[in-house]
Amino acid sequence: MERLIHIIYASAASSPIEEKDLLNLLKESRKHNLSVGITGMLLHVDGSFFQVLEGEEKAVEELYERIRSDQRHLKITVIIKE
Repeated sequence: MERLIHIIYASAASSPIEEKDLLNLLKESRKHNLSVGITGMLLHVDGSFFQVLEGEEKAVEELYERIRSDQRHLKITVIIKE
């Protein structure tokens, strides 16, 4: 088994997000995360995201890199990585 880690980050939405788009993002994220063994939490309030990603190191790192390159996020700040 690979080492387990978690990354907690905050970011700003690059543009306003409608509820239907947020629900689609959540649905797709849950499906993907389940397939790679990632758990966590996503919070979206007034255009800001706060997310906890937990799982095997490689899977979490790969997902975080996908998020960093996602044009929907600006000002991504890692709060904790351990």
